[in-house]
Amino acid sequence: MRAFDVVTPAGGLVHASCDEHPALFRALRGGGGGSLGVVTEMEVQLFPVASVYGGDLTYPAGAAAVVLERWSRWVAHAPDELTSSVALLNGPGGRSSTIVRGCWSGPVNAGRAVLDAWREEMPPVVGGRGEQRLGDLAATRADSLETSTRVVTSG
Repeated sequence: MRAFDVVTPAGGLVHASCDEHPALFRALRGGGGGSLGVVTEMEVQLFPVASVYGGDLTYPAGAAAVVLERWSRWVAHAPDELTSSVALLNGPGGRSSTIVRGCWSGPVNAGRAVLDAWREEMPPVVGGRGEQRLGDLAATRADSLETSTRVVTSG
C-alpha cells in the first residue's frame, strides 16, 4: 500500500501515506483499529510476478478450530513473500470444509520449504500445491456461487 484517501468520521477527506498522516496510514494498513473512516481510494504498488508456488490444502470442517489456531501462529511469523488465508466453506449438500490457501511469490524452493513445513505439521485430506502461473492460482480461488465462504487473511 502506498496511500489511502479516507473520509474521516468527522466528515473530512484525508490523504494518508508515509509522509502525510503517517499514524492513520499505519492504522489503515493493519496497525490499528476502531472507526478510522471510509476508504474511498487506495494506491498500491504492484510487482511483476509470472509464477508462484501455492495452492489449497483441504481439511474437514470439524478441524476448523485447530487449523485456525495453528495457522494463526504459523502465519504471524511468515516471510513477506507469503500470502495466506483460511476459508471455511459450506458447500451444497452439507459438504463443508476448511481450506488453507497459500501463495509464495519468491524463489520457488524457498516457498516449497515454507509451505511444506505447514503441510508436515497439518497433513491435509486433499492438497494441491505446486509452481503455477499467477493467473492459474487466482482461478482456483473462484468458489462456486452455491458455496458460502468466510475467509481469514494475512499477508
